[in-house]
Amino acid sequence: MDVEQNVRAELMSLLRDDFDCEEEVQLRTIGGQSVRCDVLAIPRDEEFSMCGLAFECKRPTQDWHYAPWSRAIKQAADSVGAEVIDPRFSDVGIVKAAFLYPAPMLVPRGMPQPANDLIREGFEEAIAGMFHLALMFRVGKAGSVPSGKKPNMSLGLGPNEVWNAHRGFTKNGRNLLLGGRPIGSSNRR
Repeated sequence: MDVEQNVRAELMSLLRDDFDCEEEVQLRTIGGQSVRCDVLAIPRDEEFSMCGLAFECKRPTQDWHYAPWSRAIKQAADSVGAEVIDPRFSDVGIVKAAFLYPAPMLVPRGMPQPANDLIREGFEEAIAGMFHLALMFRVGKAGSVPSGKKPNMSLGLGPNEVWNAHRGFTKNGRNLLLGGRPIGSSNRR
């Protein structure tokens, strides 16, 4: 039984107005390993059309402390920089960033935390720190909040929103996805 199928369908529904999406797309990592991303999203925005975005879909619960989030972030990081080998997406090249969906919406320390049913109480700061570090590997959070007629889907790397369903790609998105930033401590871009 595919426990993530409904999560993938929900994600693709939230992205469908701005991205072309496909489930379970094969990738080849920099080390030559074959991996699969749960969803590959290709932006319809011409400026970002070569930025393949990989998504890892999970079913987090309040029992998730830092270890399950850590494993999920590592799994998503394997997709970043990987070559899209699925022939339907040969124009994309490599995956520019990866996102966990759904991911907890966390705010900086000292600000009130929103009600969060995705994190075990007491682990907010540790998990926020992991996502901040994950920014260096171009791994981020994907989530939505109710907003008018349709939810406001958002993609973020660390504390930076890179795309929003109501506004599109942000200035941070241009810098983080199109700019020549290294990934981790390596010079791969």
